Amino acid sequence: MIYLVEFEAFDPHPEVNAVVVERLATDGYTTGPNDNPPHRHYEGRVINPGNFEQSIFDDGTTSGEARVGYGFIEVAIGDDGAGENLDRLARYAVDGRRVTIWALEDVDARFTSRALVLTGIMEQIEVSWTVATIRIRDRLDDLRVPIQTETYKGTTTDGTKTDAEGTPEDLKDKPKPLAWGVNRNVPGIVSNRFKLVFDFASNGCEFDEVRDDGVPLTKGASYSTFAALMAATIPERAYGRCPSTGQIRIGDNPKGAITADITEGAPGGRSVGKVARRMLDASGFDAGADYNADELDALHALNGADVGIWIGANTRNVLPAVTAVLASMGAWICPDATGVFRFGQVDVAAGASGPVLDLSVILDRGQGIERIVTNDAQNGVPAWKVTVTYAPAWLVQSEADLNKTAATTALKAFATKETRSASAENETLKTIHLRASELTFASLFATEAAAKAEAGRQLALRGQRRQRYRVPLKDEVAIGIRLGSIVTLQLPRFDLDAGRPMLVIGREVVLPRRNGDKAEAGVITLDIYG
Repeated sequence: MIYLVEFEAFDPHPEVNAVVVERLATDGYTTGPNDNPPHRHYEGRVINPGNFEQSIFDDGTTSGEARVGYGFIEVAIGDDGAGENLDRLARYAVDGRRVTIWALEDVDARFTSRALVLTGIMEQIEVSWTVATIRIRDRLDDLRVPIQTETYKGTTTDGTKTDAEGTPEDLKDKPKPLAWGVNRNVPGIVSNRFKLVFDFASNGCEFDEVRDDGVPLTKGASYSTFAALMAATIPERAYGRCPSTGQIRIGDNPKGAITADITEGAPGGRSVGKVARRMLDASGFDAGADYNADELDALHALNGADVGIWIGANTRNVLPAVTAVLASMGAWICPDATGVFRFGQVDVAAGASGPVLDLSVILDRGQGIERIVTNDAQNGVPAWKVTVTYAPAWLVQSEADLNKTAATTALKAFATKETRSASAENETLKTIHLRASELTFASLFATEAAAKAEAGRQLALRGQRRQRYRVPLKDEVAIGIRLGSIVTLQLPRFDLDAGRPMLVIGREVVLPRRNGDKAEAGVITLDIYG
């Protein structure tokens, strides 16, 4: 196998001052006249074509926030014997630019037969006297940017202003709030204190109920534009609303906190899959080019229950926000080799199958396999009880304060607790596993029924003994096995004779490299769970 490495960089040299393309390889390779691009040479300078790690969650775990994968490529930059070097790499600006690694059978293979190994994001190039190390991350790094793109200008400084941008002292440069799905007890952000304007979701929402200090205000007219809302006369103890901007105006000074129950999205379109898609769309990511929309639709088909997330005037990145929504149903996000974000649910159903990993493909006839516990809570000891939290109150209010108002008993019960919870149990498991665990998962589901259903699903998954294996494979065998896919582990031990479906939760890739005059074989170690 030979490996090709291609990346773009900005070259600030006065004679260039432009984006250039570098093409390098483990062995010199030139594309043919009918290839695209034709007659392009990949200089044989790559010592190590790739050493990187990826996982769908944190290392060895099966839930939580997605983790950005990382690694490096090493390139020889010294004199090649003909007086040529690659010192230009030292001046390149590469941060945030893509790098692609391909595999070919040998130097005589057609360029069209190349297999994509990885599309990553470069961090920087570290240069020594003889070697350049290209630090890379996977495309999850692209999601580590603020999900709120609009900020307050701080220009609403007196009663003559007809905007709603806050003042320099309170909101200037802070992000505007966003909301998706179904959200309750959301605090209004005062964006024009002179005209009594409150912001809830700059991406738009409908208002189911608005309260002042826990007491409902009268629902007034709906206005199609913010300008129309500002021009309206709002009666006392009432509010007017502009759904397109997610803002309201109230008719008189508030007595306490202004909160609202709001909804975004059409009925039937507020599920994990649908909300995650709208969040990615709003953040500038495109279906097909950036993420697999079919897999988000598949998540919706698995669970169409409503969820809700509200993001206030504090900066939050796309990755943790989307991850929080996906976690509601135990789902994950990770990039494939092309850099497209893929999605799925942590599940190892008995009927699932995938590429068979047996002694014929596992290195060292299985001697290199590690059978280890997960890094989940309680190290993967089966759970007898699973609790799922749901329906967050985005503003938790004091019961003592609400008791001083005409707030309803139902509102007091909701607004004084950050979340609610639903559980599923299997008491008999405690007689088998004397230290059977209790697990809690956070969700953004809107209803108890949805949370209870997910608790039952998680109990079925985690209420039995699950195993984690680290399986070393030759690089050519494992290149096509992506994170989040199912493989079948079949061994003559540990009751695996018939094969067991396992979820790929991590990959450690060490591609073939040169070490002086020696060549070291490549190994891809899969971290699998099932």
